Amino acid sequence: SDTFDPFMILSVEIKGDALLKSLAHFTKAETLDSRNKYKTPSGVYVTATKRFTIHRPPPVLIVHLKRFNAVVSSRRGGFGFGKIQRFVEFPEVLQLEPFCSVRTEPRPYRLIGVVVHEGSGLHSGHYWSYVRSSNGTWYRMEDSQVRQVGLAQVLRAEAYLLVYQRIEPDTDRPPPPATRVAEGEPRGAPVRKPDGTTVTSKAVANLKPPQQNNVHAMAAVRAGHSDVANGCGPPAPPTPPPATAGPPRKKRRRKRAAEG
Repeated sequence: SDTFDPFMILSVEIKGDALLKSLAHFTKAETLDSRNKYKTPSGVYVTATKRFTIHRPPPVLIVHLKRFNAVVSSRRGGFGFGKIQRFVEFPEVLQLEPFCSVRTEPRPYRLIGVVVHEGSGLHSGHYWSYVRSSNGTWYRMEDSQVRQVGLAQVLRAEAYLLVYQRIEPDTDRPPPPATRVAEGEPRGAPVRKPDGTTVTSKAVANLKPPQQNNVHAMAAVRAGHSDVANGCGPPAPPTPPPATAGPPRKKRRRKRAAEG
């Protein structure tokens, strides 16, 4: 039988020294036998196999590394929580396909954030993070301090949470600029635009690169300005022509009858 459980954060146990090993352990098949047999709907206990896989990959994947586990406390004579304080290797680009239910196409994810926990206890410590900006630059954010760092420093962090964003094949590639007319080419020659349509060289002279228009549109939305004012929205309606005066009218004069 199949059971589907929604999740927002994928919590995995730390196995080995790499994230891929932990994900492989999370999706590894487990045999249910002996005292841990599977109970069928009819109430019969049978030997079965249980396995977790990701059925529907999310646009943003958050992986939680379980660094805290239950340990025996010698001072209190009971159980407590200890922290696994060792480096776990994680990639910049994560291929999620081997851990999915359906393996038909590559599912690459790019690292965009890392959360680090400093401290040895479950109920205390300090959190800070690495964040990737939209242009690919990494920053370390700790309280009110923000400074730029390199990718190599990020990949050496003792991660507690890893944030990956799915790489879309269409949106991750910047669009090419519009084709320009070379000098000496006759005006009116057909030119092919990036979207496949054909225009003349007279119209191409007024085209803007698609990437520049997209940047303007984003800036207009964030600043709360009109898209039309930034040259990104639909064109303004044409100004109606001024009203022209009609043909002159003839003035009719009434003749007054002369008084007798």
